[in-house]
Amino acid sequence: MGGDSKRRYSRYLCRIAVRVQVPGARPPVELELRDVGMGGGLLHGRERLAAGPVEVHFPCAGGTANIRSRIVRRDEDPAEPGAWIYGVEFDPHFSERHKLLELVDRVRRGG
Repeated sequence: MGGDSKRRYSRYLCRIAVRVQVPGARPPVELELRDVGMGGGLLHGRERLAAGPVEVHFPCAGGTANIRSRIVRRDEDPAEPGAWIYGVEFDPHFSERHKLLELVDRVRRGG
């Protein structure tokens, strides 16, 4: 899925369970990461979230990555009534960037 000319980074298909934290809301919601690249990803799930800042948490070597992100697009999933698709842009803190790179590289290699 790496050929979209509007994107700075390639995206790679995946199916990874993630937790998404909306600032000021508890608890985090469980969504599925459907594609990922260094610049962002596509999330899918039944929770309805608003556009705006979120933090995406996913497992990585040595613990959990906590990636600052922003929901920039939200659409109902036409193939699955009651589900939502979210486009997110990542803005990782420099201390988390290597964890995001590790995830993208693992997905790119098919692992």
